[in-house]
Amino acid sequence: LSIRIPETVSSHYLPSVLKRFRQRHSKVNFVFMNCVYFSLPEDLKAGIVDLGFLITDTFQMENLTTETLCSIPLVMVAHPMHPLAGTSDINISNLKHEPLIAPANDCSYMRMLEGLLAEQKVELTMVWQLNSIAAVKQVLISGTGYSVLPEVVVREELAAGTLSILPWRAGLTTANLLMIWQKNKWLPPILQEFMQMIREDLSDDSVQAH
Repeated sequence: LSIRIPETVSSHYLPSVLKRFRQRHSKVNFVFMNCVYFSLPEDLKAGIVDLGFLITDTFQMENLTTETLCSIPLVMVAHPMHPLAGTSDINISNLKHEPLIAPANDCSYMRMLEGLLAEQKVELTMVWQLNSIAAVKQVLISGTGYSVLPEVVVREELAAGTLSILPWRAGLTTANLLMIWQKNKWLPPILQEFMQMIREDLSDDSVQAH
């Protein structure tokens, strides 16, 4: 099974699904690939991938079926001593000249931020894309820039005090985790079973309890 999946899902939610799945099907091979927003429709149509996931607000295309699995809480974070952390409420214009540290492999919720900024006619001057969430967090911990990330990936850093949530009341608070596949295409039973396990483990109640 070939699947495109955001890093947040593969590192925080997928392991328990795979453990259960392997107990039933010990000989199934998986290939998990980075989440690529723009190429996902073509990859599904061509059969390069069997299933895709995105963390975003909505995603609709004529030949694809999209199912909302759960909501993913988002937070804006930076080092506790970052200048933005000392304000009572961040105005969107405050972000203009600060480097946004973005995870290239986590996919799509950054597009939500870009859309929000575009609505306010705010153009960011610095966007640094790094190849992993771990790298993003280390740059933030060093005191450079800010980022918008799923709350689950920074939970330990927030508890340890190495990162702090920035007070952006008008900002993004949640995104949706979407499961996407080719419409009107026969799905192998093994894939259908995997999708059902994902539904069971990534319902809103399950994710909030994680």
